[in-house]
Amino acid sequence: KGASGSEFDSEGNLPFASADGVLKDIYFDYDSSSIDSASREVLRANATWLNDNKGATVAIEGHCDERGT
Repeated sequence: KGASGSEFDSEGNLPFASADGVLKDIYFDYDSSSIDSASREVLRANATWLNDNKGATVAIEGHCDERGT
């Protein structure tokens, strides 16, 4: 079972894990490639979960919008 109690599917994946609160989004500083200390803690927590669930498959995506330079 996942951290939120959700069952893994037949391939070892949580269905949309971030919606279940297992993995959290990371936000970069505005107009920068840096992350703040709060996002760094989220990244560490995500890494811990991934290390504890080595059979899980994840998709890493990046999104941006029209703000910034």
